[in-house]
Amino acid sequence: RAPGCYPHGTTVATMGYFRTGSTLLYNYARTWAALATGRSLVSGFGCKSPAVMGIGVEGKKQEHCSVVCKDHAFKEGVAREATVVLSSRRDPWESVCSRKLQDLWCRYR
Repeated sequence: RAPGCYPHGTTVATMGYFRTGSTLLYNYARTWAALATGRSLVSGFGCKSPAVMGIGVEGKKQEHCSVVCKDHAFKEGVAREATVVLSSRRDPWESVCSRKLQDLWCRYR
């Protein structure tokens, strides 16, 4: 947490298709950011435009907060405004097999 080690106001978007390791990637990013930022971290599922939340907006209370978010699809403003985008990858075959093993194959609603 030494001054200058972590650029406060950073937005990290972790993106990935279902069952590709995006949750693990998000948890790593969130843990490191929490260690670096202390109490000025906003994190969770569903990436929103940082500017809409006031992150990085001069004069706003949350100007210097950092964000780590996870999503399966880019929402408006995220790709353009995120400082860092982390993406998970997995062989499609492994993703399909993972869904089958978890009984997430074809559910009828």
